[in-house]
Amino acid sequence: TRLENSAGMHRFTWDLRYPGPWQNAARPEGPNGPMAAPGEFSVRLTVGPVTETRPLHVIEDPRVTADGVTTADLREQFEHNMQVRDLVSDVNRTVTRLRSAQAQYKSNDSILPRLNELSSHLVTPIIRYSKPELQTHITYLYSMTNNTDQKVGLDALERLKTLRKELDERVAELNKILGNSGLDFTAETLRRRENQKSKPEGAEVAEDAEGLGSADLSVLVTYVREALWNYLLFY
Repeated sequence: TRLENSAGMHRFTWDLRYPGPWQNAARPEGPNGPMAAPGEFSVRLTVGPVTETRPLHVIEDPRVTADGVTTADLREQFEHNMQVRDLVSDVNRTVTRLRSAQAQYKSNDSILPRLNELSSHLVTPIIRYSKPELQTHITYLYSMTNNTDQKVGLDALERLKTLRKELDERVAELNKILGNSGLDFTAETLRRRENQKSKPEGAEVAEDAEGLGSADLSVLVTYVREALWNYLLFY
């Protein structure tokens, strides 16, 4: 995060949340990311050639521990929420691929019907009381455990496995339809290509070597047509 370099005092506030799911090309990091678990972090401030680092200790909310939620529970919740966040990102990217393919093959009477059929299982129609499809189920799972500190239930853990399996099957189906069209990328490949990370100049919050990840900013490279489709899809 970059701070102002003008004279005077400047404040940076970390809300303890990591970046949220990938939404579209214009918004690669959505809001409401997973909440950091209690632990040891570091705050790094860089001004020109000078870098200063200070430790940051995040502790449990005593109101949460009073309800019987342990630090281990919060760490497990964080790991679960990160997995579901990535699942939300993957389904959003898959829908982007699908929309791009539908635009590319809009005059192809062989491929377009198959793409439309796949879309009917991925995307919930924008009509009242429509049947929720896979993308909606995944985003709902994310909301189940990401809004409050809690011990993640077995139902949420099992649901994650089920939805991941179903999304992988839909991605495989899309790959089969597209073949060697140039749009044949798995969700994992897209995530690696699009989430190229760069270290920000300024104040940075990052975890230590315990391995829960980082809070640095990511830079997304994607097609303009995907941005247009996502704009239509999410707005």
